[in-house]
Amino acid sequence: MKKIILASLVALSFSTLNAKECFNSNSIDVKWVSYKTMAKIGVGGNFSKTDFSVANANAGSMAKMLEGSSVKLSLSNIDAHMALKNQNIAEFFTANLSTKKITAKIISADAKKLLVKITLNGKTQKIPMSYTTKESHIVASGVIDAVDFDLVPALRTLNKNVAGHKNKGWNDISIAFDMPYTTTCR
Repeated sequence: MKKIILASLVALSFSTLNAKECFNSNSIDVKWVSYKTMAKIGVGGNFSKTDFSVANANAGSMAKMLEGSSVKLSLSNIDAHMALKNQNIAEFFTANLSTKKITAKIISADAKKLLVKITLNGKTQKIPMSYTTKESHIVASGVIDAVDFDLVPALRTLNKNVAGHKNKGWNDISIAFDMPYTTTCR
Protein backbone atom coordinates (compact mmCIF):
# COMPACT_ATOMS: atom_id res chain seq x y z
CA MET A 1 0.00 0.00 0.00
CA LYS A 2 2.84 2.41 0.85
CA LYS A 3 4.43 1.73 -2.55
CA ILE A 4 1.16 2.54 -4.33
CA ILE A 5 0.79 5.82 -2.43
CA LEU A 6 4.43 6.75 -3.05
CA ALA A 7 4.13 5.89 -6.76
CA SER A 8 0.95 7.98 -6.99
CA LEU A 9 2.66 10.97 -5.34
CA VAL A 10 5.66 10.70 -7.68
CA ALA A 11 3.36 10.47 -10.72
CA LEU A 12 1.35 13.46 -9.50
CA SER A 13 4.47 15.57 -8.97
CA PHE A 14 5.74 14.80 -12.48
CA SER A 15 2.37 15.58 -14.04
CA THR A 16 2.34 18.91 -12.20
CA LEU A 17 5.83 19.79 -13.43
CA ASN A 18 4.86 18.98 -17.01
CA ALA A 19 1.42 20.57 -16.83
CA LYS A 20 0.44 22.73 -19.74
CA GLU A 21 -0.06 26.33 -18.61
CA CYS A 22 -2.49 28.65 -20.36
CA PHE A 23 -2.46 32.41 -20.44
CA ASN A 24 -5.42 34.71 -20.43
CA SER A 25 -3.96 37.01 -23.05
CA ASN A 26 -7.03 39.26 -22.95
CA SER A 27 -6.21 40.21 -19.37
CA ILE A 28 -2.57 41.24 -19.66
CA ASP A 29 -1.82 44.52 -17.87
CA VAL A 30 1.22 46.33 -19.28
CA LYS A 31 2.39 49.01 -16.85
CA TRP A 32 4.99 51.78 -16.78
CA VAL A 33 6.34 54.33 -14.31
CA SER A 34 8.37 57.38 -15.32
CA TYR A 35 9.90 59.81 -12.87
CA LYS A 36 9.74 63.60 -12.51
CA THR A 37 11.19 66.37 -10.28
CA MET A 38 14.40 66.22 -8.29
CA ALA A 39 12.52 64.14 -5.70
CA LYS A 40 12.09 61.45 -8.42
CA ILE A 41 8.33 61.20 -8.03
CA GLY A 42 6.87 58.30 -9.99
CA VAL A 43 4.04 58.84 -12.45
CA GLY A 44 2.57 55.55 -13.55
CA GLY A 45 -0.03 54.11 -15.79
CA ASN A 46 -0.79 51.30 -18.15
CA PHE A 47 -2.06 50.68 -21.66
CA SER A 48 -5.83 50.55 -22.01
CA LYS A 49 -5.54 48.18 -24.97
CA THR A 50 -2.95 45.49 -25.72
CA ASP A 51 -2.51 42.99 -28.53
CA PHE A 52 -0.78 39.98 -26.91
CA SER A 53 -0.07 36.67 -28.59
CA VAL A 54 1.34 33.48 -27.14
CA ALA A 55 3.80 31.73 -29.44
CA ASN A 56 3.59 28.23 -27.96
CA ALA A 57 0.46 27.66 -25.87
CA ASN A 58 1.15 23.91 -25.64
CA ALA A 59 4.66 24.13 -24.22
CA GLY A 60 5.52 22.00 -21.22
CA SER A 61 6.84 24.82 -19.03
CA MET A 62 6.09 28.44 -18.23
CA ALA A 63 9.44 29.58 -19.66
CA LYS A 64 8.87 27.75 -22.97
CA MET A 65 5.38 29.24 -23.25
CA LEU A 66 6.66 32.75 -22.65
CA GLU A 67 9.46 32.40 -25.20
CA GLY A 68 8.41 33.90 -28.51
CA SER A 69 5.29 35.55 -27.09
CA SER A 70 4.79 39.17 -28.08
CA VAL A 71 2.73 42.26 -27.47
CA LYS A 72 1.87 45.22 -29.68
CA LEU A 73 0.98 48.51 -28.03
CA SER A 74 -0.05 51.95 -29.22
CA LEU A 75 1.05 55.07 -27.40
CA SER A 76 -2.43 56.44 -28.08
CA ASN A 77 -3.63 53.86 -25.52
CA ILE A 78 -1.55 55.20 -22.62
CA ASP A 79 -3.67 55.63 -19.51
CA ALA A 80 -2.08 57.64 -16.68
CA HIS A 81 -5.41 57.45 -14.78
CA MET A 82 -6.09 61.18 -15.05
CA ALA A 83 -7.38 63.08 -18.09
CA LEU A 84 -4.92 65.99 -17.70
CA LYS A 85 -1.93 63.61 -17.44
CA ASN A 86 -3.11 61.71 -20.51
CA GLN A 87 -3.47 64.98 -22.42
CA ASN A 88 0.00 66.17 -21.36
CA ILE A 89 1.59 62.87 -22.37
CA ALA A 90 -0.14 62.94 -25.77
CA GLU A 91 0.65 66.59 -26.49
CA PHE A 92 4.17 66.95 -25.13
CA PHE A 93 5.62 63.41 -25.24
CA THR A 94 3.92 61.10 -27.73
CA ALA A 95 3.55 63.83 -30.37
CA ASN A 96 7.35 64.19 -30.39
CA LEU A 97 8.13 60.54 -31.18
CA SER A 98 8.76 59.11 -34.64
CA THR A 99 6.15 56.37 -34.24
CA LYS A 100 3.25 55.68 -31.90
CA LYS A 101 3.75 51.90 -31.88
CA ILE A 102 5.63 49.70 -29.41
CA THR A 103 6.38 46.04 -30.01
CA ALA A 104 7.92 43.64 -27.53
CA LYS A 105 8.86 40.00 -28.03
CA ILE A 106 10.25 37.61 -25.43
CA ILE A 107 13.31 36.14 -27.13
CA SER A 108 14.46 33.97 -24.24
CA ALA A 109 13.13 32.83 -20.88
CA ASP A 110 14.23 30.71 -17.97
CA ALA A 111 12.61 30.08 -14.60
CA LYS A 112 13.13 33.67 -13.35
CA LYS A 113 14.36 35.91 -16.18
CA LEU A 114 13.20 37.07 -19.57
CA LEU A 115 15.06 38.79 -22.36
CA VAL A 116 12.64 41.02 -24.24
CA LYS A 117 13.31 42.71 -27.58
CA ILE A 118 11.50 46.06 -27.46
CA THR A 119 11.02 48.43 -30.37
CA LEU A 120 10.00 51.94 -29.35
CA ASN A 121 10.41 55.22 -31.23
CA GLY A 122 12.04 53.34 -34.10
CA LYS A 123 14.81 51.94 -31.87
CA THR A 124 15.21 48.31 -30.80
CA GLN A 125 16.90 47.10 -27.62
CA LYS A 126 17.08 43.85 -25.68
CA ILE A 127 15.83 44.44 -22.13
CA PRO A 128 16.25 41.96 -19.25
CA MET A 129 13.22 41.45 -17.04
CA SER A 130 12.71 39.32 -13.97
CA TYR A 131 9.47 37.49 -13.36
CA THR A 132 7.66 35.44 -10.78
CA THR A 133 4.56 33.32 -10.81
CA LYS A 134 2.26 33.80 -7.87
CA GLU A 135 -1.44 33.42 -7.22
CA SER A 136 -2.05 32.34 -10.83
CA HIS A 137 -0.35 35.44 -12.23
CA ILE A 138 2.89 36.04 -14.06
CA VAL A 139 4.39 39.29 -12.84
CA ALA A 140 7.41 40.64 -14.74
CA SER A 141 9.41 43.84 -14.28
CA GLY A 142 12.34 45.63 -15.81
CA VAL A 143 13.71 49.08 -16.65
CA ILE A 144 14.30 50.83 -19.94
CA ASP A 145 16.65 53.77 -20.44
CA ALA A 146 15.12 56.69 -22.37
CA VAL A 147 18.51 57.33 -23.99
CA ASP A 148 18.49 53.89 -25.64
CA PHE A 149 15.18 54.66 -27.37
CA ASP A 150 15.95 58.30 -28.24
CA LEU A 151 13.17 59.46 -25.91
CA VAL A 152 15.16 62.26 -24.25
CA PRO A 153 14.00 65.08 -26.58
CA ALA A 154 10.35 64.13 -26.02
CA LEU A 155 10.93 63.87 -22.26
CA ARG A 156 12.57 67.31 -22.25
CA THR A 157 9.55 68.78 -24.02
CA LEU A 158 7.21 67.17 -21.49
CA ASN A 159 9.29 68.33 -18.53
CA LYS A 160 9.58 71.88 -19.87
CA ASN A 161 5.87 72.28 -20.64
CA VAL A 162 4.26 70.61 -17.63
CA ALA A 163 4.74 72.70 -14.48
CA GLY A 164 4.42 69.71 -12.13
CA HIS A 165 7.62 68.20 -13.55
CA LYS A 166 9.64 71.22 -12.41
CA ASN A 167 11.71 70.89 -15.59
CA LYS A 168 13.21 67.60 -14.41
CA GLY A 169 12.66 64.09 -15.70
CA TRP A 170 14.66 60.91 -15.27
CA ASN A 171 15.85 58.58 -18.02
CA ASP A 172 14.92 55.31 -16.30
CA ILE A 173 11.38 54.11 -16.95
CA SER A 174 10.11 51.09 -15.05
CA ILE A 175 8.12 48.62 -17.12
CA ALA A 176 6.07 45.63 -16.02
CA PHE A 177 3.35 43.25 -17.01
CA ASP A 178 0.88 41.18 -15.02
CA MET A 179 -0.98 38.33 -16.69
CA PRO A 180 -3.24 35.62 -15.30
CA TYR A 181 -2.47 31.99 -16.12
CA THR A 182 -3.87 28.59 -15.26
CA THR A 183 -2.53 25.04 -15.33
CA THR A 184 -5.95 23.63 -16.24
CA CYS A 185 -6.34 24.44 -19.92
CA ARG A 186 -9.47 23.65 -21.85
